Amino acid sequence: MRTPIQTKDDIRVIEELKAGNFKALEQLFEEYYPLLCRFGFRQHPNPPQVEELVADVFIALWERRAQLVIHSSIKAYLFKAVRNQIAQSLRRQQPHFITTEELTQDLLADSPTPEGHLLYKEFSQNVFQAIEALPASCQTIFKLHKLDQLTYREIAEIMEVSMKTVENQMGMALKILSQQVLKEGVVTDE
Repeated sequence: MRTPIQTKDDIRVIEELKAGNFKALEQLFEEYYPLLCRFGFRQHPNPPQVEELVADVFIALWERRAQLVIHSSIKAYLFKAVRNQIAQSLRRQQPHFITTEELTQDLLADSPTPEGHLLYKEFSQNVFQAIEALPASCQTIFKLHKLDQLTYREIAEIMEVSMKTVENQMGMALKILSQQVLKEGVVTDE
């Protein structure tokens, strides 16, 4: 059994929720809604539905506040709840895989020159193709850590695996990605 990683603030917010303090829910919503939506957008093809699914998590949190038992951080609990909501939704729909273009769209907007933009686009496509080619669990763990900036402990709780598994999967992902990027000749000596 993993050790709970609740902070004093987590415990305070949980207690306030249980006591019926709606401000505590608003605080959680403001802090985590955008992050949870961004997490969901990478896993579900319909952004408005993702926003609704994330909102449903907060509604359920409020409705079940009296029976609320959270043994992890609130952040990990919310990510896990959103992951479960999306998984349930996707079971009823056809799966969607995010494309390289979708992942790099915002990053490419900031390239300063046409040449820089082209080189960056080529590099990004190679890197994101390598990420998409990772085994499923490696890919999920890599994205949670690098894109959502979750800690290994939070990822372990969300995915219901040990921290050692997360560490091993990240190590494998980084090794595969570095080999793939070097093999593709993306890294230059300039």
